[in-house]
Amino acid sequence: MNIRILLVITVLFTAFTSCQDILEENPKDFLSPDNLPVTEADCDLMLNGAISYQRSADLYDRYLIFLAGVSADDIDVRYTSGDRYEIDRYSYLSTNQAIYKVWKSAYKIINESNIMIARISKTDLNDGVKEKYVASAKFMRSFWYFHLVRLFGDNCILLDKPVVDFNAALELQPSSIEEVYQLIKEDIDYAVGAGSYDGHRLPTEDWPAAGRPTYGAAKALQAKIYMTMAGYPLNQTDKWDIARNASLEVINMSRYELTDLNTMWFLENESNSEFIYSVQNKLPDYGSMLSVQTRPDGWKIFIGSEYYYNMYFENGDLRKEAYHILEWGGKPYTTFIGAAPYIGKWKDIGREKISDFSKRSDSNFPVFRISEAYLIFAEAENEINGPTQDALDAINKIRLRAGLALLSGLSKDQFKDELIRERARELTFEIKRRYDLHRWGMLDQVLSADPHASTNWNMALHEYYPAPERDVLLNPNLGE
Repeated sequence: MNIRILLVITVLFTAFTSCQDILEENPKDFLSPDNLPVTEADCDLMLNGAISYQRSADLYDRYLIFLAGVSADDIDVRYTSGDRYEIDRYSYLSTNQAIYKVWKSAYKIINESNIMIARISKTDLNDGVKEKYVASAKFMRSFWYFHLVRLFGDNCILLDKPVVDFNAALELQPSSIEEVYQLIKEDIDYAVGAGSYDGHRLPTEDWPAAGRPTYGAAKALQAKIYMTMAGYPLNQTDKWDIARNASLEVINMSRYELTDLNTMWFLENESNSEFIYSVQNKLPDYGSMLSVQTRPDGWKIFIGSEYYYNMYFENGDLRKEAYHILEWGGKPYTTFIGAAPYIGKWKDIGREKISDFSKRSDSNFPVFRISEAYLIFAEAENEINGPTQDALDAINKIRLRAGLALLSGLSKDQFKDELIRERARELTFEIKRRYDLHRWGMLDQVLSADPHASTNWNMALHEYYPAPERDVLLNPNLGE
């Protein structure tokens, strides 16, 4: 195998290395009909292999937070130089390791999802099992292309089949944003569809193992995808209706409900009815570095933005203390490194020694919470019908829990302004902000005023990230 092919395998089109118990490493063996999954347990092992990448440092445990979070205005870093600082200050190049790591691992998940779809469809398993795992794979492929297209725009390569010819992969052309969203839409619509057997393709209740996509998670993703398609850059306003209906279905599921703000982020509550879908971390087998990366007595990689905190968090808002670390060891946040409120959603309450378990914790990363479903519904309802009582009721549920006054008597534009502020407060630190600003057409306006980004920010250069230089050197089509 020549070095160029090997690099493509490890950089972009890495095949199914996380399931080595049942599959060999040789790419020829990956696609052999002799080792297709035989049992449902085999399918679940394949799914676990794809899911496991999400909790890696390349994605939800570090580098995705840089690309999608630090690049917005709610999360800062304490550094004054280096790759992390360059993302925060918009002085990065295509050689930045965060760009490479997110791109590489997202495509690993996509290719493993493609392998699952191709193989499981050919098994002799019953249709219910096949549809469940194909729907899970399409959920994963849809979810990660949804990240990629919002981060990389029309620099993405569209892969809807397993990579067989790695030489041919070196000549693939990037796809348009519209083409990527078409696959995203088709995948999520399949995932939420009705199965051949009674019910939905995906389970409506939890799987035996945590972290698998449920029907509720898929409906939440569908709502988010269609809401995003209704905004910039596609501006397909007919999608608001689907976003509204999908979010309403999630809200009406009895298994999800708003929970106590003060205890929501305690480790023992991180799988309660507030959380629809989370990236799972579980000690002692594996764990998350989120706590040690965000606590004042930890590494302090990610910190909150005082600029953002002062702009959005009003007096009386209970989320000021519930979502932030405002004091530690009897000292106020103004004495912390960076002199900013720290991120309080992964502070690992209940463990005094952060050095336990090699500094890892059980902290999950929430991808969808029921509060966001209420906010999606409120926004979509306002876009379709104006600030109806249903829209007001949805946003006021979030405000009531936060201790804020209820809204009433607003125009459509006034409601939209309040919705923007409510998403800013409720979803802070959950890497939603950059994506929201982009679909609202506000990215340039907000980052031009952000004290960390404003010096170097340029919409023409920074609206999307470039493809990583390592892959451009292999496939020059990515650099066009």
